[in-house]
Amino acid sequence: MTFFPFKSFCFTILLSAAGVYSHAQSVVFISKEYPDGTLMEQYAVVLENGDSIRKGSYSFYYPEGRIMQEGFYIDNLPDSTWINYYRNGLRKSMYKYSKGEKNGSFQIWNDDGSLYQTGTYTRNKLEGALITYHPNGMIDSKSAYRNQMLNGLSEVYSPEGKMLLSAYYVNDTLNGPWNSYYNSGELNYKGFKKNGVYHDSLFTYYKNGTLQRKAFYQNGILTGKVVGYYSNGSLMNISNFVNNSLEGEYVEYYPTGIAAEKGAYTGGKRSGLWVSFHPNGVLHSQGYFENGLYQGQWLVYYPNGMLKQQGSYEGGKTHGFWLYFSEEGFVNLCGHYNRGKAEGFWTVLYPSGSVAGRILFQGGEQRGPSWIYNEEGVLTKEFKLTGIPQMINR
Repeated sequence: MTFFPFKSFCFTILLSAAGVYSHAQSVVFISKEYPDGTLMEQYAVVLENGDSIRKGSYSFYYPEGRIMQEGFYIDNLPDSTWINYYRNGLRKSMYKYSKGEKNGSFQIWNDDGSLYQTGTYTRNKLEGALITYHPNGMIDSKSAYRNQMLNGLSEVYSPEGKMLLSAYYVNDTLNGPWNSYYNSGELNYKGFKKNGVYHDSLFTYYKNGTLQRKAFYQNGILTGKVVGYYSNGSLMNISNFVNNSLEGEYVEYYPTGIAAEKGAYTGGKRSGLWVSFHPNGVLHSQGYFENGLYQGQWLVYYPNGMLKQQGSYEGGKTHGFWLYFSEEGFVNLCGHYNRGKAEGFWTVLYPSGSVAGRILFQGGEQRGPSWIYNEEGVLTKEFKLTGIPQMINR
């Protein structure tokens, strides 16, 4: 709360009719005014041995005349109840003082008169429950204080009264059970924090209450096995972490329980052999990663098990000779890549194996026309592509 200091405005001094408390004390009532003559401040002082000591009621006003602050002094220190007001005349805050220190309950209001916050001070330090309210009057947050610091349970609520967060503090630091909730009130995360970071098991839930993920933290560091689930409860994936980084075997599943992908991580990046599967369990792809990038030969298959494409990567980029197949098993496209860019002649084939078309590339750009042939090998058309076919532009 703000106390308004002496200012260099016009003021009036009135000596008390009582005059003298003793031979060395006199009461003086002081009124200060704004430059336009409007009352700004009123209070009383006791003149004692050459010193002026504030005692009694105090008030401070807005320039338009409304009260801004009122309270009481004892021996130059705020005492009893002090109230601040908005310009519209409604209360802004109310604190209780004892010998210059906040002591007792306090309230803070919004400028529309609705309650914003309540709490308690003991010798200038927050103690007990501090409650903040939404504009509709519902509790926004409720926290326990001891010695001016968060100690104990703190809770956060939505304007509709739904729990959003529940946490325990020790001396302003998160220590203990920690739970967060969806806006609609269902539990989302359930865990424990130590010295402000996750520690021990952390559970994540879907809105329907089904477990979504289980992880383990050691002093804020994700460590060990992490298991994920679909909303129907079936297994989604299993991974392993070391020092917050994916490490070791990784397996992902379809909701049906069929494996979708298998591989391994090293230092948070994919490495070694990885295989993936179609929802029917048929192999979808297989190949290698190095430092998180595609490397070496990769094979991709159709759901019927027939080979779809075959080629190699170098440093994550397509490189070398690539073959593309139809579901029936015949080659329908082939050509070379050089570090991710089509290079040389690319050939489109009929199911019979005869050439259907040819395109020349250099550095990923078409050079010259595209040649189209009939199944007898006779050139029937020449034209310039408006763009590189998506299958080639990899």
